[in-house]
Amino acid sequence: MIIGQTINNYKILKLLGNGGFGQVFLAEENITGELRAIKKLIGSENSQDDIIHEIRQVSKLKLAHTVMYFHHFWEGDSLHFVMEYCAEGTLHDKIRAKSQDPDQLLLWVKQLALTLQEIHDKGIVHKDIKPVNILFSDQIPKISDFGMANRYGGTRSYLSPQALVGMRSTNEDPREDVYALGVVLLESLLGWNPFYDKSVEEIIRMHRDLSYPIEGLPLWQQSIVLKAISRHPETRFQTMRDFAEALASKEIPFAIRKEVFDAGIISDKIKNLIRRRSWLKALSLVEFGVEKYPDNLQILEVAGNFYLDRGKVSEANLWFEKALRVNPRLNIQRQLGEIHLEQGNYAKAISFLSDHIQRNPTDLEAHNLLLKCFYLTNRLEAAIKLSGELLRVFPKDKCLSCNIALFYMLNDYNIEGKMLDRWGFDQSVFVKYNRSLFLEPESVRSYGVKGRPVLKSKLLFMDRKFLDIDHKKSTLSIVDSNFSCLKGKTFTDSIIKIGRDGFYFNDILISSSTIVSRRHAVIINQPNEIWLYDLDSFSGVKVNDKKVYGKVQLIGLSKIQVGNHWVLVNPDERRIV
Repeated sequence: MIIGQTINNYKILKLLGNGGFGQVFLAEENITGELRAIKKLIGSENSQDDIIHEIRQVSKLKLAHTVMYFHHFWEGDSLHFVMEYCAEGTLHDKIRAKSQDPDQLLLWVKQLALTLQEIHDKGIVHKDIKPVNILFSDQIPKISDFGMANRYGGTRSYLSPQALVGMRSTNEDPREDVYALGVVLLESLLGWNPFYDKSVEEIIRMHRDLSYPIEGLPLWQQSIVLKAISRHPETRFQTMRDFAEALASKEIPFAIRKEVFDAGIISDKIKNLIRRRSWLKALSLVEFGVEKYPDNLQILEVAGNFYLDRGKVSEANLWFEKALRVNPRLNIQRQLGEIHLEQGNYAKAISFLSDHIQRNPTDLEAHNLLLKCFYLTNRLEAAIKLSGELLRVFPKDKCLSCNIALFYMLNDYNIEGKMLDRWGFDQSVFVKYNRSLFLEPESVRSYGVKGRPVLKSKLLFMDRKFLDIDHKKSTLSIVDSNFSCLKGKTFTDSIIKIGRDGFYFNDILISSSTIVSRRHAVIINQPNEIWLYDLDSFSGVKVNDKKVYGKVQLIGLSKIQVGNHWVLVNPDERRIV
């Protein structure tokens, strides 16, 4: 079309833009003088009924957040659509100008999600959601270009991994729009698209590693983005309505259905019938295996699990990354979730664990790790709700019972300023330990009311490795110490407390120096699972001359050092020293 030309009762004023579909012109209606946008499609096909049909179907819905369609006409071999003119540019323009605050951007994405839900309900998938296809009129975002993507292929940096590699037909899957809107959300919050100008292989790798630049976003925003752009359609938001609800509540709903558990239990029984074997490898065999078979998937996976079980996160991550290079589809979502949890990357941990649970709904280890994420990020209500639902399915599970007690204690303490006495009857060692902290007299309290150390740093979340702690005893012996009074002492308590002399709640008393915290560390004492936890102590703890970050397993003779004070412990009295 030529500028100034009159075509089909419209005077062409100027070119608004070019795209893969063709050209868009600003035009003036001859009689009314109203401005319209006319889209001239590329090509010279005699029929484009599929595009016409889809645009008509969307137009019938009369949605506030879609660009209004008036009519279409043919000029020669080219199809033209007469559309509403949106004079305020695109979402792409606003993102680049950084002219909107995050709350406004989030509101727009929520409005678009709800609009797309109504469109999906009619069986229509847009398939090319991106900022340049979101126009503005009177500050209202409007979706345009329906019917175009199915013909022109979509845009790479907004296409899901499945669409990129042609693994499946995605044209009729509304979760493709969920993914694309998730990328729009990510781009809106960052101010740029991290997938732009990346190759297909690079985009796939970013999804596999969750290597998105989202660390600066609030945790709830990270979680929603990760859910929306999950590489597996089954673990994304399943509907735009779910997406919108998550944005409104700043929380991803985590629901458990009984039928999912029933199916998982049956699946587990089948697996157990097929696979009745055990992987009990000592460290020497792991080291031999990875040296002898460096590219063997089973060896790499078992090495990763071996180190992860012993709290050696960096080593575990090394072997899991190598295993993923051998087989990118290896199902180690739970292990990767635990690694990110230990590294403090909670949004990524939640994403990995949620993905794993969708496939393995009866994996209580994964559920407990997810609960730990909620606990560490202060999402106590979510932790209480999830553990309560799990207890209805697994009512006798000791770990769930102990941790829900912890969540309730801390939640009641935050709300009431004091702990309610509902858990006084539970004699589990973890419950008793945590409860004792809330009941400490102010004169000897081991945490600060204001400032460090905080209450949570002294509490203990129960990991599933300690399931036998209430009915299996272990003896810890002090073989040597630079405190003569400690030499030869033995301890059979399940939780052994280390701290400053003069505070009655400690079992191993060390000097009266302020370099030793009132409650400095604890040893979880269970046969074959003995761990030392540093409780955010002032001066830290070393085990065998290595500083402890969080926790470490005690294997064999272990030298525990606090400042200049040390004790040499034997975690197993049956072992000859």
